[in-house]
Parts: sequence; structure tokens; C-alpha cells
Amino acid sequence: MSTTVGTLVANSGIKAGSAGTLLTRMVKGTVSVTVSALGAGAEETISVTISGAAAGDIVMVCPTDAAAETGLGIIGAWASAADTVKIRVSNFHTSGLTGSTANWSYLLIKS
Repeated sequence: MSTTVGTLVANSGIKAGSAGTLLTRMVKGTVSVTVSALGAGAEETISVTISGAAAGDIVMVCPTDAAAETGLGIIGAWASAADTVKIRVSNFHTSGLTGSTANWSYLLIKS
């Protein structure tokens, strides 16, 4: 077993176990997300630009501190095309959301 203290740089990727998937790049950043005013139970798919994203990449997103209104849920996020990520949100509250624009954090994983 090997232990690394500090920054680990793996130029050819990272693979956990012999049957694992080779991950070639992970990118953390922030992106501006505008959520529309949503009625109770309504959903919306939002497009954002994340440089380097490609269809099929894994994307995780989350609002930064207090950026999300109460009742707003993230259903999922996916890279749909070059530099384009879609985020599906829903209003799980019993009343409408006013909508807002805020910076959200993302993690883009390439394999």
C-alpha cells in the first residue's frame, strides 16, 4: 500500500482496482446558474457553459452558500455536448420560487 501526503498528480489518469474505470481528468470550478421562477411542482432544464465538457462526461453540481431557495431540488446534471452542461431542477415546495442567478460549484469528471 502506498500513501501520498500532499498533492497527487497522475498524468495518465487514476484507476481504482483492476476492474475500475480510468479517470483521466477532474475539474472543479464555479458556473453562473439562472433558475427561473418556478411554480409548485414545476421543473426546468438549464443550460450552462463549462469549458472542456464533452457529451458523456460525469458532472456534479451544487449551489454555493444559500444560493438555492427552499424547495429547489437538483434532479441531475449531464454534459450534453461540447462545453455544454444541462442541469435539471425541480420546485419541491408547495409554493412558487422567485428564481435567482447565483454561482454554483461543479465537478467535471472525464474518463
